[in-house]
Parts: sequence; structure tokens; C-alpha cells
Amino acid sequence: MAAKSGQIAAATFDPLRPRLIRIAYRMLGSVEDAEDVVQDAFLRWLDADRDAVREPEAYLRRVVTRLCLDQLKSARRRHETYIGPWLPEPLVDPAEDEIDDVTLPLISRSSASRVSCCTMPLSIEIIGLVPICGT
Repeated sequence: MAAKSGQIAAATFDPLRPRLIRIAYRMLGSVEDAEDVVQDAFLRWLDADRDAVREPEAYLRRVVTRLCLDQLKSARRRHETYIGPWLPEPLVDPAEDEIDDVTLPLISRSSASRVSCCTMPLSIEIIGLVPICGT
């Protein structure tokens, strides 16, 4: 009798399994965790009074959602009470920064005077054109 009851429960549950896994995956972000939660929901479905359940899909979606929320709460608690070794902050040595700097300087001092000489006439012409463009 119990085997037949389990087969009926599985026949009701199996078509809903992919949808339940998608719900759990969206909540947990991990396929493995989602499959674990859905398997746990199946075990609860086996123990439930299935005759009292009017909508098996709604019942199972609710069970999966609550199991996911419980898992997320316990994960948050595990992260908040982490007692393992923390990684130290990296030490920055200014001398190493200068050696490892692979970026090119934007303007060297010798080229800065050439750039300002070249841009000065252009800026004078632009300033001279502003009144003409404004009228």
C-alpha cells in the first residue's frame, strides 16, 4: 500500500519538478541547491496528507519557496558568524608602485610647452570667432 501511495505521489510530483527547480534556482542562484530543495520538497510531499491538498502545484510551490527562504536565512547567518581566518589587507609599497607602473605618462614636461604653444593660437582663434558666431 505504501509503495502504491509513493507511486501516486511521484506521478503527481514528477511533471511539476522542472517548474519547481526553476523557482528554486531563481531564488537560490545554484542548480545544486535548487535540486536539493526540490528533493526535500518531494520528501515532504510524501509525508503530507495529499487528500487534503486541493491544488498540488500551489502546495508544492509554497513548500519550495519556504524551503528556499529558510536556506537563504541560514546562509546569511552562516556568513555573519564566520569564524575562519580573514585575509589581511594588502600592503602597498610606494617604491613598488613606481616600478610596476605600466601606464605611459600623458604629457612629459618637455612636450607640455610644445602642446601649450600649439593650442594657444587655436584658442585665440576660437575666442575671436565667438562674437562672429553669436551675431
